Amino acid sequence: MKKNRNKPMKKLPQWPTKTSKTDYLKKLMDDTKKNPVLYRKENNHQIGDYIQHNKFGFGFIQAIMSHTKIQVFFEESEKVMLQNWQHR
Repeated sequence: MKKNRNKPMKKLPQWPTKTSKTDYLKKLMDDTKKNPVLYRKENNHQIGDYIQHNKFGFGFIQAIMSHTKIQVFFEESEKVMLQNWQHR
């Protein structure tokens, strides 16, 4: 009989309130060791990634909605953005 070798699922960060999202973003912005990645719609992103957008400023990925869409929390707004975009 084979042993069940399922590893426990990695616990994803959660931000249940706007205050917790704002606090997390502030912590990322204050961390001098953490540099934001410049947002590009062609990139693949992970939950919690710290990004910088030319128009919206600093933010972090709060949800992966699909292979091509992410939800981003910025200082002044929340946006649905593209990822893994393929130019044709």
